[in-house]
Amino acid sequence: MKLSVKTDISDQECAELLSKAPDLSPQEYVILQQYLHQIGRPFRTYTDIPHPEYSLVLPPVAKRPLDITAGEHTYSCFSSHSGNSSIQFHDRFTQTLHTGFIHTILQLPLEGVLQSFLLVQEHLALPLSEEQKAPYIQYPELMTRIVNAAPSSKVFIIEPHHIITHLTTLYQPQGSYSIPFDTYVVCWALNRGRR
Repeated sequence: MKLSVKTDISDQECAELLSKAPDLSPQEYVILQQYLHQIGRPFRTYTDIPHPEYSLVLPPVAKRPLDITAGEHTYSCFSSHSGNSSIQFHDRFTQTLHTGFIHTILQLPLEGVLQSFLLVQEHLALPLSEEQKAPYIQYPELMTRIVNAAPSSKVFIIEPHHIITHLTTLYQPQGSYSIPFDTYVVCWALNRGRR
């Protein structure tokens, strides 16, 4: 099922969604709330009761679609489709670009709108001594680099409009380019300078 990025939602639809959605993990809840606070949306923790009148309260549950469609592009969780989960994205706080895999997609109603948030595991950079064994660092015009296939512990929370492009990825087994562990070759040339 393809879900849109942002959709107005009625009170009844909101109640139905919240009654059926799985719980957020404590870690997901904290990073989502921190993200919302950083962008100026002061949602309170649902356990901080009593809530002042008209306060915004972050629900403790969210839908977990395996994919979403933003514009003409479908983005998926790594567990669902590894190719559609590999993205280049913009970090709104540091104004830098990163690459990674979409680990989780969360959808929840906030202020009458069903919104999507993506938890992205950044690709784990190789030590320079290992990265130099592959040719990509010498050819920046290829818009390609080699990264560790092991998942990074660094998780970004982004919204779909922070995605710049899908990446092409090529799995390389241990020993490729004499690198002693599994890697991915990732390329962001699909963007073709559009974003």
